[in-house]
Amino acid sequence: MKKLSIFSWFSYPLPLEERLKLIKDAGFDATILWWAGDDKYNQPEIVRKIGLDIENIHTPFNNPNSLWKDGLDGDEYIDMLISCVDDCNKFVIPTAVIHITGFSEPPEITKTGLERIKRLVDFAEMKNVNLAFENLNFLQHLDYLFENIKSDRVSFC
Repeated sequence: MKKLSIFSWFSYPLPLEERLKLIKDAGFDATILWWAGDDKYNQPEIVRKIGLDIENIHTPFNNPNSLWKDGLDGDEYIDMLISCVDDCNKFVIPTAVIHITGFSEPPEITKTGLERIKRLVDFAEMKNVNLAFENLNFLQHLDYLFENIKSDRVSFC
């Protein structure tokens, strides 16, 4: 049976544990976690203590366009995503949701971006973590990835 899940942040400022109890009391089976901040490593234990499963984490997306550009920003961004996938493995979270572009100006589709994302996919395969690519603005980037990367670990969010 499919689990009913909701994002743990529902735009009302409450402590995480209180939000999770409301989610559980409303009949949800699972939640989605925003994976940032100093307390992220405490979240899985809190979620499971309340009796919820974790469907996925949503990775930070402070500069996803940098994935497609040569330079340190793109290197740092892909390293952060790899770290999030590693965290999924450590905390037994099946999926990481990842933005591959963002904001109002689309980056050029590049071999650099494809190579970085292939590196991420290879790592996710090794760690048995699913990647759900989310792209709110520029579908051509998603099309490009799905044409060039074949993996059972890759899906669309």
